[in-house]
Amino acid sequence: FNNEMSLVLIFIMLIYLFYIAMNGKWKSYTQSKTANILFAKELNRKFEEEGANITANALHPGVIATELGRDLTWYETLALNLGKPFYKSIPQGAATTVYVATSPALEGKGGLYFSNCNQQDAKPWACDMETAAKLWTFTEELIENAKNNNNNNNNNNNNNNDEEIPIEEST
Repeated sequence: FNNEMSLVLIFIMLIYLFYIAMNGKWKSYTQSKTANILFAKELNRKFEEEGANITANALHPGVIATELGRDLTWYETLALNLGKPFYKSIPQGAATTVYVATSPALEGKGGLYFSNCNQQDAKPWACDMETAAKLWTFTEELIENAKNNNNNNNNNNNNNNDEEIPIEEST
């Protein structure tokens, strides 16, 4: 083996380790990003349906040099550090958010996806309006169940609070 071949093998091994990690917490992370796009599309549809003069859009700020990865494994950290020269600064990462929130050119335009201050096509699975509606309904049900569970817990706590707790007085 020469040095170049060794570097290639190390790089392939790092990609493989990163791929393994992607099937755990990273898979959840990427699914949450898809959910953000679906929610923006469904919220925008609801605004349009109600005739509200409000729009909802989704965006990807880019990979930004933050402390988000502070709890990663050593191999995830190593893999991410290899890309650091290409990361955006925090102000660069904020640029798309500021653009989408303030641009007069986007007034009245919603349900869109942006990256690098430009409208982009999201992945097909993030554009399925049927999935967006199902996710919205599912989330409403989760919130309702959480409220009911919280109310039940409060009622149980309130019932327990009605009982007097004997406290010995110190003399």
